[in-house]
Amino acid sequence: MTLFTFPLCSSLPHPSSPSPTSPPTPISSTNSIIDLSTISFSSLWKLRHHLQEASRLATANYPETLGMVVVVNSPSYFPTIWGWIKGWFDEGTRNKIYVLGRDPGPTLHTLIDVQDLPKAYGGELEWTFEDEPSLDEDARKAVGGEMPRGPAVFVNGRVEQLGLVGKE
Repeated sequence: MTLFTFPLCSSLPHPSSPSPTSPPTPISSTNSIIDLSTISFSSLWKLRHHLQEASRLATANYPETLGMVVVVNSPSYFPTIWGWIKGWFDEGTRNKIYVLGRDPGPTLHTLIDVQDLPKAYGGELEWTFEDEPSLDEDARKAVGGEMPRGPAVFVNGRVEQLGLVGKE
């Protein structure tokens, strides 16, 4: 994220850039949608230790990269579970997490621009979880047509594949 996605996004034109000739506004955080529509209580229970460790690591090491997390299609029991686990997160992180129910549309549209929101959540973006990242024209140009395969970084406006030195 910090070696490819954020530098790529920072290099692209976006509305918060003061002018075309000024340096780009750095992108340094990400928003995530977590869809719980297919999770069962037993699955969630089995993942509890993993989720606790993931939240500990994220809170300790990457709090500045978390823009927000939006939990959608949460089952009726999830607010109770959220009440149990929200203590794993510091207050600043908790304030970035939105737990929405089965009809997240109206609230979700206030959090994420409709053109950037997948159609499955009431947006305009033609994208599903199985798809590659959806790149606009500027992003496609920046990465040379499509997302690179394998490890890569985005440095000085270009993709650099890692691990390819001397492997021709």
